Amino acid sequence: LTIGLTQDDSFEASFERITGATRRDDGQLIVADLGASPLKLFDAQGRFVRRLARRGGGPGEMEYLARLYRCGDRFFTFDIEGYRISEYSLEGEYQRAFRFEVPTGQQIPYVTACNASGRFAHLGWGFRGPPRAGIHRDTVPVWITTAADAAPTVVDSVPASERWGQTHDGQVVGSMPLPLGRQPAIAYGPTGFFISTGDAFEVRVYDTAGVALPPFRLADSVSAVTPADVRDFIEAEIAEDGERRRASIEREYGAITFPERHAAITALVTDREGLLWLRAFAPSSAASATWRILDLQ
Repeated sequence: LTIGLTQDDSFEASFERITGATRRDDGQLIVADLGASPLKLFDAQGRFVRRLARRGGGPGEMEYLARLYRCGDRFFTFDIEGYRISEYSLEGEYQRAFRFEVPTGQQIPYVTACNASGRFAHLGWGFRGPPRAGIHRDTVPVWITTAADAAPTVVDSVPASERWGQTHDGQVVGSMPLPLGRQPAIAYGPTGFFISTGDAFEVRVYDTAGVALPPFRLADSVSAVTPADVRDFIEAEIAEDGERRRASIEREYGAITFPERHAAITALVTDREGLLWLRAFAPSSAASATWRILDLQ
């Protein structure tokens, strides 16, 4: 299925950067995007139907739609502006807005997953103090909630996002995910949730109460980052931002120390049968990525 702007579509069918999507039982698709129409509905043939939300700060509007979470018969959107969570029915009707409850020391979750029963699992952000230069990584809490706006229960801690501290004129000005670095991933199935830290081909397994179960491991080895991988990554950034930014992008990434090895696992997804889909690293120039489908229930 191909969706997006065609001669028969309106301009609102175009995308700036897709940040999430889900398919309804009737085959229609809801797509989250960073453009002027951040939430769009497409029919089962991929044709644009209507806009479900527009850019703005009012009820049902979004400034920066970073993520979309499908939780059974509803979905939630996360707007970075104001850390606002909005709830929608699968028909696209806006219900309410709120913020996730978080443990002490956390401001918002770094990554989140939910299941069809409306249970949530979250991973936290790293160190919240003064920014640090270069490559760094912290340990963050794992917490669960029985509903989207319920009180959190911390159940574990895991390695956080691998970060790069950015500097300007000798001063640390912030941090970003380390390009080609290790990033945590989380997925939630009917009977529990799964976490990958990217360090190895290992998936941590938990039940819905947050009790850790035996992890799942693959014998695969983690591949080394090559100069070709770095070049592919930079070219992909240029392709996304436009050739006019080539010089600045090459200068920015030329100052970064890339990791020696790739993240072992780059994405986790559960399907409606509860199977876990695991994706390994694939270079930006690859025509496809390899997924493994596991039954860990």
